[in-house]
Amino acid sequence: FVPNGFSQVSSIWASDFVFWAIRAPFAAESMVSPQSVPSGNSSVGTVTLKDPAPAGGAVVSLSTSDPVLHVPAFVTVPEGETTASFGIAADAEFFFTRFRKVFTTYAGETHEAFVRITTGDVILTTTRSTLVAGSDQSLLVKVTFNGPMTVPIVLDVSAPAGIRVPATVRMPAGKTSVSFRVTADADAPLNRSYIWVGYQGNDRPVEISVVPLQATLSLSSGYAGQVVTGLVKLNAGVTVDTIVPVSTDDPAMGPYSVTIAPGTNGSAFSMYLPIDATTHKVVATASLNGMDSVKVMTVTANDLSTFTLSASSIRGGNPTTGTVSIRYPVTVDTTVTLVSNKSFAAAVPATVTILAGSKSVTFPITTFRVGIDKLVKFTASRNGKALSAYLTVTH
Repeated sequence: FVPNGFSQVSSIWASDFVFWAIRAPFAAESMVSPQSVPSGNSSVGTVTLKDPAPAGGAVVSLSTSDPVLHVPAFVTVPEGETTASFGIAADAEFFFTRFRKVFTTYAGETHEAFVRITTGDVILTTTRSTLVAGSDQSLLVKVTFNGPMTVPIVLDVSAPAGIRVPATVRMPAGKTSVSFRVTADADAPLNRSYIWVGYQGNDRPVEISVVPLQATLSLSSGYAGQVVTGLVKLNAGVTVDTIVPVSTDDPAMGPYSVTIAPGTNGSAFSMYLPIDATTHKVVATASLNGMDSVKVMTVTANDLSTFTLSASSIRGGNPTTGTVSIRYPVTVDTTVTLVSNKSFAAAVPATVTILAGSKSVTFPITTFRVGIDKLVKFTASRNGKALSAYLTVTH
């Protein structure tokens, strides 16, 4: 119930009860329609006079209780009219719904009306959830408002030390969203971090995760004397030369130092497997930022595979040849030892060399006249592996 001569000016909800505030009418009062103004948007207010405006119209002064709420300095009620409309604009608000006041002043009296600035859906999103510290990786944070901005605003941005963000981001009028880029230095805090975006002291966070730069080692098995190619790959590209040491548990292999160039996330390197190595397992480790990538490879001995003669029988005094082969082509000149058990009947060089890039060598055999047939055994040996071949020298 509102007494005669009074007017309802506001209502306050408390649980299931409504309390009405009443007062005697002012010479001029204002009303906002609708009473809620979304942040970053506008609405319309109405000034109502107690009596029709005099000749020339009535000038009603307008003001607000907070700089985030904007109204014109005055509005004119036309002559003979009792109402006039004016625009109300609200800057972007974060976090909280706020109540602000619009003041109307006329004929020495001031009236106030409440306006609720609602945040609506201010949404912070990221193009990715994880950043690699010390890499060339970046992500975008997008700030989306519930409607276009009526005026340009400047957003404040902050983050922990080591996470690079712009200090401010300008949101143009008429736009509903703005984005900014985020990167992480090598000393950025790892695991969960928050980037804060705010306006006029009200902040909203968006969560990201920062992980360390890590190396992964790829390495294939090979045979002794071979050069195998390894690969060190990082979980992101780098902005400066990044050195990744690679070690093995075989003293004859390594260590190696692999440099990842700026703008790339990996590099190949060559690993020489010793020519005289026996068949065994090798554990290789690439280390970066206190984390290891381990690869087990097999080095297979490059043993002699065949030993053949161009003839199985020959009359003494005539030349012939033999050929010794190794399992895989060698990368360096490789020596094979030869022995004849009857050098008076058939002689061979003490050593022969398999040239780099080859896997066999053919050598001469010199025979001599004999009184009776002789069976000669030749032995080719290398790295503890021996093969035999037989030649009959006839008289």
